[in-house]
Parts: sequence; structure tokens; C-alpha cells
Amino acid sequence: GIKENNRYLEVLLKERPELKNDRIEAARLCQLRVSLYDLALGASPGYMEEAAPVPPTLVKVAGEVNGLYPVNRSFAVTFSNNSNVDQYKMVSAWQNEKSFRLVAFNNRYKNETFDIKLDHAYFASIGWKYDDLKNFTAKAVSPDGEKDIDVKLINDVHFGISIRCTLPAFTALMFSVDKK
Repeated sequence: GIKENNRYLEVLLKERPELKNDRIEAARLCQLRVSLYDLALGASPGYMEEAAPVPPTLVKVAGEVNGLYPVNRSFAVTFSNNSNVDQYKMVSAWQNEKSFRLVAFNNRYKNETFDIKLDHAYFASIGWKYDDLKNFTAKAVSPDGEKDIDVKLINDVHFGISIRCTLPAFTALMFSVDKK
């Protein structure tokens, strides 16, 4: 964790040299990056109140996933390498019969395209189909804040459901769906 935080801090200070003299703000942004990283790996982020102000979608999704079941079946949510981690990319998901949440994080210093595969058979077996996911909301959340993001939901007969987007550096996709 310290190595990853130092890597982020190095990039952050190059982009925002004024933070060299504002250690409190630099530490706050580092804490938010770790919170996004933790959530994308399936863990509840901690100590977010110390990093205020916190992007509202981060607070909302972090709270919501605590009441959902983690999707922990192997190969149910993956990248093309059949893992939920691919170098600097990570993704986790949570669900119940009415709600689905997914968080993916780009822990790299450049934009990255994400192509996240949802195993069609697994999700169908727990009551989630492509049509159930179509009314999603999505936000790109970074330590600096949040914004809308263009996300494509793809239904492929052979490969299942894909969620595709491009995430900026050190930014998370927060993907949410609730059945009516």
C-alpha cells in the first residue's frame, strides 16, 4: 500500500506542485485514492470521514454495498485475463435480488479502457439478465470529485454481458442498478 500511495503521490505532485506545501490536502487526496482502490478490490473503505469532503457517490456506493452480497464466484466478474485484477485495473461487484453495484478502478497514471465481463450463466442463475441492467447509472469518481461517464452495456450471445468504458487516471467507475 505504501508503494502504491507513493506512486500516486509522485504523479499528484507533478500535476499539482502547490500540494508540496499543503500536506493536509495531499494526504486527503491519497486517502480518497486508497478508498477507491479498496472498494474496487471488494473491501469497505475506512476513515473516509477524515478525508472530507468525500465525493457523494463514493459515500453512497460504499454504504450501499455493505448491505449486499459480494459477487465472489470465480470468473463471474472479470477482465479478458479471467481475473478481477489486471495489472493496474481491478473490479468488484455486489448484488441481491433487487440491487447490483459494481466498482472498477484505474490505479494507473493514464487513461485505460475497461472491458468488464459478467458471466451470463451465473448472473441469470441469481436473477439478473441483460435487460435488468439496462437502466444503470454510472459515475466516474476520483479523489478530486465525480462526473458523468460514457458506459456501454453490451449483450453478446457468445461472451455474455460486458460493461465497457474508459477511465481516467486514478478514477473509479461506480455502476449501479436497482430493479423496479
